[in-house]
Amino acid sequence: NYANTVCGVVFEGAERTTGCQFSFTCDGSLAQAPVAWAWDRARRVAEKALDGAVAQQVGTATHYHADYVHPWWAPTVAKVTQIGAHIFYRWKGVYGETAAFRNVYKGREPAIDEARFSRPRTVMAAGAATGGPDPDAPASAAKDAPIRTVEIDGQQRVVGVASLGGRRLPTRDEVAAINARLTALERPKTTTPAPAGVTTMDVEEVGRPTN
Repeated sequence: NYANTVCGVVFEGAERTTGCQFSFTCDGSLAQAPVAWAWDRARRVAEKALDGAVAQQVGTATHYHADYVHPWWAPTVAKVTQIGAHIFYRWKGVYGETAAFRNVYKGREPAIDEARFSRPRTVMAAGAATGGPDPDAPASAAKDAPIRTVEIDGQQRVVGVASLGGRRLPTRDEVAAINARLTALERPKTTTPAPAGVTTMDVEEVGRPTN
């Protein structure tokens, strides 16, 4: 069902203004320099995955979304688990089983014209993604884009950026609830040993610093 390269999967639908698999490929984010710690962390996780490591909790998952949105496709797939703010799904039936993962990594990535995808193709008015202004913003800020910052482990993070998919933005209470779940997730847990021949890796919530 998917390409056998990383970029082939990540950039699927990037030529469209909606329906892209990863929003950063079609919302102009590629025009910005990546955050150093997040880039390094993502690179380490990717290297582990390409080396055969599997996160057991989500091993057969092919879909995910944040718990404050409700994509149309969610009822068509089977829920695997929820980790922090993200809910993971697999295909229903045999297509969601381990045996269905037969496509081998090609080992050579296609050339991607990132300059073309770095230009946003849709301009959204303030509040367009939520159907109105930011519910937590003061009245004087209603004319501004619905963007806010939160502090995570002493670092400021921007949340609530309007996306091309028209996703509902989380409120301040939802952000607090997400952070609380992340704290609970990071507590040590007992896990079932992996079957023989399976290499495991720890699951980390995307967007959280390692220290």
